[in-house]
Amino acid sequence: MGLLDNVETSVAHSVGRQFGGALVNAIVHLLRPNSATNAAHTSTAGGAAGGGLGGALGGLAAIGGLAGLVKLFRDRGLLQLIESWVGKGPNQPITTNQLHQVLGDEHINALAAHLGTTPEVVLDQLKEALPAVVNHVTPNGVVPADDELASRLA
Repeated sequence: MGLLDNVETSVAHSVGRQFGGALVNAIVHLLRPNSATNAAHTSTAGGAAGGGLGGALGGLAAIGGLAGLVKLFRDRGLLQLIESWVGKGPNQPITTNQLHQVLGDEHINALAAHLGTTPEVVLDQLKEALPAVVNHVTPNGVVPADDELASRLA
């Protein structure tokens, strides 16, 4: 069982509901270090409707991977939250309002469209799933270098 299988299982247990695998794939797409890596995986990462992630989630690549996500949290004054997910201690919870503040309408709406649900449902599930996925891809308590992260997410 690989890292992503472990993440998917963990998210399915914490989030439960209907989007486990598709949500993990979308988060992995978000965390990939660069758009070239994203492009290599968009045709193989299945979505809720059976299509690739590329069309529905192409805009998420603009975040800049995990390092870009950390920067978004820092820029919004929420660095302590994502640092808790990366670090080795307990994960601090995030609210749907904080997630919306960090990701914005464009990214939340892209996820909702991909999953075939509402932005509110996406935010509700993402508040459980995103910390779990970030925690799983940072087992050493630090944001890995882009090439190491890309290898973990392959």
